[in-house]
Amino acid sequence: MTSLPFRCTACGEERLVDERERGRTAYCHACGGAIEVPESLAFPEPAQIRAVKKFGLRLDTVLLLSLYTGLLPVSAACWWFAGRAIGRAEEAGLPVERQLRFTWMMSIVVTVGHALIWTVVLAAVWR
Repeated sequence: MTSLPFRCTACGEERLVDERERGRTAYCHACGGAIEVPESLAFPEPAQIRAVKKFGLRLDTVLLLSLYTGLLPVSAACWWFAGRAIGRAEEAGLPVERQLRFTWMMSIVVTVGHALIWTVVLAAVWR
């Protein structure tokens, strides 16, 4: 069963809405306010969700390999690919998997770390 985040108009709290609630009134868990769920709401297909999860896991594997080998362009590419996947999901109005967001953040950290390490190495070599 897929779900999409909806924001409560009364308190602004985010709540996940299931497919079963399409065309009905859902209630906020925080304040009890009514959230009208449109009948025409498009939920992502389970196959689409699995594909995004699989892509995130593959990026994690590549990022881990780049971390151990010190390949700056590979970690930068992971950063770019994860960012593009997140952007496409947000443009389509689909929820973004936590795994993909985590991969994106870790690829930033690894890329910056690689850049610092290679800067120190090159500075030491060229002295």
